[in-house]
Amino acid sequence: MALTVSAFAQWQHISSAGNNKILSLAVSSTNLYAGIPGGTVLISNNNGISWTSQYNGFSSSDVKALAVSGANMFAGTAGGGVFLSTDNGTSWTAENTGLTNLYINAFAVSGTNLFAGTGGIFLSSNNGTSWTADTLGLGSSILYGIDAFAMSGTNLFAGTGGKGVFLSTDNGTSWTAENSGLSGNGLFVNSLALSGTNLFAGTDGGGIFLSSNNGTSWTSVNTGMTNLYVKALAVSGSSIFAGTGGGGIFLSSNNGTSWTPVNSGLTDLTILSLAVNGTTLFAGTYQNGADKAALKDLVGINELSKTDCQFIIFPNPNNGQITLKYNLSSQSTVLLDLYDLLGNKVKSVLEINQISGSYKQDVDLSELPNGIYLLKGTLNNQSITNRIILLK
Repeated sequence: MALTVSAFAQWQHISSAGNNKILSLAVSSTNLYAGIPGGTVLISNNNGISWTSQYNGFSSSDVKALAVSGANMFAGTAGGGVFLSTDNGTSWTAENTGLTNLYINAFAVSGTNLFAGTGGIFLSSNNGTSWTADTLGLGSSILYGIDAFAMSGTNLFAGTGGKGVFLSTDNGTSWTAENSGLSGNGLFVNSLALSGTNLFAGTDGGGIFLSSNNGTSWTSVNTGMTNLYVKALAVSGSSIFAGTGGGGIFLSSNNGTSWTPVNSGLTDLTILSLAVNGTTLFAGTYQNGADKAALKDLVGINELSKTDCQFIIFPNPNNGQITLKYNLSSQSTVLLDLYDLLGNKVKSVLEINQISGSYKQDVDLSELPNGIYLLKGTLNNQSITNRIILLK
């Protein structure tokens, strides 16, 4: 079998989504939803390969927020309030009884409760049939708008456009400000995301802040961030992705200690929304529709950035089909051979001279018996060794 090695783009443009401004993204068990201007929701049931447009029952308002709760799909619009679909987005009905502000910026789902962020916070416990205001403790923050939510157990966090982060521990009945360490532009919170016990806040000009104590205190974590206007956050396992207003997408795999840009192939560097669907990350852009990337491509590049003399193997363990990724800091010879634990060479993997850049290679090990092997060789003129576990 011939081996091929090539430089690669991480992102692929989804032409079927058009050149729309993708204001919001949401994922259900079978569908991917994208909210765009003009009261329209784009729906894909094949991981973004093709899309259909649905706007039955909508006003012409921009669709700024989307949420899935069981069999129900909710769309929040800029001026038209909340719309509900019970048939995967085919038709929609307005559900605004009790809402005194129809500009919906964000949703949060907690069991049977749905929270809507507007110029305040509203709660519905009957799938949007009626809404009640939950503003105790928010004070003047309601004048700035609620732009983001995050749920962690019984804790509900709300990010505001100028007053930082608020926390409710009683299902939205009351709220307290949790802003120690947030100041200036850090109080303008566009997005919130949880990774284990860590809460990340993406701000409009202050970059990213981290709290590991439920918002009691915050620390700026912007090493490697070259754009501090963070519009969207997404989490997949230990990987945190940040979409920015002009700098593209950054990735951290060490709880925000450092960030790496992952923009190869991205068609628009202004990112308004992010969503993870299985093994794929989707990015909604400002003026060029949507792009998608395999998570393994993005995470591999981030790991490689830590040192020039390493390579990434995935999956590992594997069933005989693996992909190798590596960076070359300068033109050099790449030499890789596979050995068993007794030191016997069992396979020549690669011998090639390449210029600087990022590369990937698919390798077929299916002819080998199960076991542990060592991949040894030379990369960037340094000796490397890594373990491969074969389980068929």
